[in-house]
Amino acid sequence: MSATHPPPQTRRPARIARMLVALGAVGVVAVGWLQFRDVREDAPVTAEHPTQRGDWFGAPHPVPASPAPAVATTQPGLTPAQTRERLFRRGSLAVSSPTGDWCVRDGRLQPCEALRHRFEYYLLALGEVTAADLRALVADEVARAHGSAPVADILSLWDRHLALRAHPYRTVFDPHNLVTWRALLDEQQRVRRQMLGEAWAQALFATEEAEAQRDLARLERGEPWPADPGLPVSPARQDNMSAPPPATHSERVARYGAAAADRLAQADARWADWTGRLQTAQTEWSRLQAAPELSPPQRRQAIDAHIRSHFRPDERRRVEALLAL
Repeated sequence: MSATHPPPQTRRPARIARMLVALGAVGVVAVGWLQFRDVREDAPVTAEHPTQRGDWFGAPHPVPASPAPAVATTQPGLTPAQTRERLFRRGSLAVSSPTGDWCVRDGRLQPCEALRHRFEYYLLALGEVTAADLRALVADEVARAHGSAPVADILSLWDRHLALRAHPYRTVFDPHNLVTWRALLDEQQRVRRQMLGEAWAQALFATEEAEAQRDLARLERGEPWPADPGLPVSPARQDNMSAPPPATHSERVARYGAAAADRLAQADARWADWTGRLQTAQTEWSRLQAAPELSPPQRRQAIDAHIRSHFRPDERRRVEALLAL
């Protein structure tokens, strides 16, 4: 999630959920974008029924990890300078700094995990600008930082990374059956190596894959989830969820350092502000739709006025899309 433009209203997933469904974790201040739902509490924790609160995933199969609003906010064909103006001065990447690195050493691209983080930083803006605009921006940013020599190699990897994010996996995922979790992990590993090559698949995903394997092994042994430092800090929950509890601020400090823990706390506050305002807008729109004394144009005028008074200009298109206006 960027510093100023939160994603659509969702709940944050567990680490294994990001591994299985999201295909693209970002830097330390980014949080998951996929929804995991609260449902019934009647299933025992077993290999066939690993959760006590049902489905953690919003879909029974992987979905693309690029959450874009239903209505794009720009037309294609921006120059890199126009894209910078759109994103870094007036858009979702304002007051933020790129995560990761271009992984260029002595003028040549070298496999390293930081390149994935740098790609995902720019992909946070997909929907505000087009994929073509972002690709042109990446090429220009690389050339500015390292000259023209590594641009073609980085763009080739950029294209393969985007194709991987949208790849349709064949494994039928059942959140109640841990056998399908491991099958999907195995398929993801195979596909990553086919599309990226062994060196780059290892560089970009080895850390995440190892963490996911550890977490899945815990579930297969019947152990509880570990605390997730990426989840928002909140009071201890008493609902016996099998999903990981949010980490405390001290746990975040221990894992990421004080500065990153503070940034996560700031991201939590921005997320809470965004979701609160969005919930209020949804409630207001439901009230207006149920008001028999108002005509359709009057309802639209009223919700438009509410959006103008509660959301910044760069947020309004996203809100309109989420409310299906």
